[in-house]
Amino acid sequence: RGEIPVVADVLKYMKLQKQINTFGLRLKNYIDIDGRMRGRWHLIGSNTGRMSCTSPNLQGMPRASKAYFKAAPGHTFVIGDYSQIELRVIAQVSGDATMIGSFMQGEDLHVKTAAAILSKVECNVTETERQIAKAANFGLIYGMTATGLQRRVEAAYGIELTWQQAQQFRDGFFQLYPGILRYQDRILCCKEVKTLGGRCWCENTVPLKQGSTARLNYPIQGTAAEGLKESLILLFPQMKETWKLVAVVHDEVVLEVPEHEGEAAAIILERMMQSGMARLITAVPIEVDVQVRAQWGRQNP
Repeated sequence: RGEIPVVADVLKYMKLQKQINTFGLRLKNYIDIDGRMRGRWHLIGSNTGRMSCTSPNLQGMPRASKAYFKAAPGHTFVIGDYSQIELRVIAQVSGDATMIGSFMQGEDLHVKTAAAILSKVECNVTETERQIAKAANFGLIYGMTATGLQRRVEAAYGIELTWQQAQQFRDGFFQLYPGILRYQDRILCCKEVKTLGGRCWCENTVPLKQGSTARLNYPIQGTAAEGLKESLILLFPQMKETWKLVAVVHDEVVLEVPEHEGEAAAIILERMMQSGMARLITAVPIEVDVQVRAQWGRQNP
């Protein structure tokens, strides 16, 4: 990859072929006679405590496929999406003062990261530089290497970085957020790993070798999953009989409600998602982006 041009084309082909095989015509097999598709949901579907969905995997729907999921006639989707929840979790568990301060002041964390690493004024940060910083923010909290960052930026945004540029972003990230580096060092060496909700892993449960970067996933993804479930606990008593919970995708909750109740449902969903996550995340504010629209996806099919 990066040395032989055809490799990029082959990898793109493999990715698209997988999406077609998994989320293409095969999905027709899961459509019920009423036109609905119902997956099998597992409350603890992964080692980190996240939910999972099978037959089909509604959590793994590609962005392009979501545009074809439409609310029933006379109804609309109300979609709540946590803003940068994994970064808010790492800010809480690491206690990094810089990241906590940024969230408290409502700053654009990706712009801040790019500006600090590149020694630029924030207003001069380009969209490309912001995208690279976004990939760095979400990847490096899980122990991503410079090579991994290089590949992630290319896969997500089509931006080519040299290894030296990726290493610059990696080094700059930990200089800007030293509390995260100290936290990672501690997690990589400790005997057990915990979420803020109390879920615990040790050598007697899931084998997490000391020094393995897989350890970094557990407290972040596990805490976010716990906060989401706390939100659902608060949401259900507030839901009317005409409302349906139709999907939950890690940091996203999708309701289907009558059209005339969309705005009211949006207010309740936002409030419950904030309150539930705030039971665990107390150091930074919780933000939820709520949209009301007829399709799950943003673009028209």
